Amino acid sequence: MASKGNRNTSSSTATAEKKRGSARSVAPHKPVSVAAPEPPVRAREVTHEMIAARAYELWKMRGGDADQNWLEAEQLLRNGM
Repeated sequence: MASKGNRNTSSSTATAEKKRGSARSVAPHKPVSVAAPEPPVRAREVTHEMIAARAYELWKMRGGDADQNWLEAEQLLRNGM
């Protein structure tokens, strides 16, 4: 009966060695730095008042057609100028 005890002990030791052996074969993980995604750029809201003020500035500088000044002012503001 003593030999049965040795077999069980040796098999459990073998199992333990397999478990430890598999843990050693895995490469350690290196920390990876991941940049946080940038928040989406919000389009600047262009209001009626902003367009009117810019169109008036254009008219004061050079005169011209009110509709053309309005369209140009709107375009300039939407392009961030």
